Amino acid sequence: LEYLPNSWDKYGVELNTKAVDIARQKGLNVKSCGVEMYQFNGRFDVVRASHVIEHVKDYKKFLSVATGLLKTGGYLVIYTPNSNSLSRKLAGRFWAGFYDQTHFAIFNSDNLARLAQEFGLEMVFSASYYTGSLGASIVRALKIRRGWGLAVHVLQILLFPMSFLERIFNKSDALVIYFKKSI
Repeated sequence: LEYLPNSWDKYGVELNTKAVDIARQKGLNVKSCGVEMYQFNGRFDVVRASHVIEHVKDYKKFLSVATGLLKTGGYLVIYTPNSNSLSRKLAGRFWAGFYDQTHFAIFNSDNLARLAQEFGLEMVFSASYYTGSLGASIVRALKIRRGWGLAVHVLQILLFPMSFLERIFNKSDALVIYFKKSI
């Protein structure tokens, strides 16, 4: 929120109370709750959910609530791990998206676009981006214990050129998808 123009009305919701405290210390308007508990009179031009949907057990309710917060023509921007990434295919069950036990559902641009249609959302943009998770995934798969951090960093450097190919083919670790509310 702090990087958005000051001329905008900006509101945030966050479950992590420490993050809420930090945001409030910076003068940001952030409530400590989940989006499904957020009370607001009015509608937004943009709702942004960065690495949230994969942590929500009832992702359909999440999409319904997020869509309900939008004006007609407004945008829902979702960032989430990409189940269609090359890293996931290479790392298998050791991939970071699966390794995080707080992830309840992992999406790709196709299945998230189909799901979003149920809520009157149309995908207007999709891109993948590099998060560097393959290095940690490989270290986990190899069961490297000593020098774990160094091994991850070395692998991230060695694998970085692959990130350019992943991006070209939309096969990077994570996605950003813009949905437009049509009704």
